[in-house]
Amino acid sequence: MANTLLLNANDAAKILGVKPSTLCMWRYNKRHIIPYVKIGTRAFYRHDDIETFIQDNLHDRRVESSPS
Repeated sequence: MANTLLLNANDAAKILGVKPSTLCMWRYNKRHIIPYVKIGTRAFYRHDDIETFIQDNLHDRRVESSPS
């Protein structure tokens, strides 16, 4: 397995620029699907999955803009 570094919710949230409670709501509501590992009552995120989520949600305004 490539990079199995696990991040706690605080660290994952910092990388994503959101609050840890936002990650919790995303898990609960399934608003954004980011794989996580549940250990006891805590959720951990693989660094690679956070990076993949960022890449999957990257928008290039030049591509999205269509001439009117």
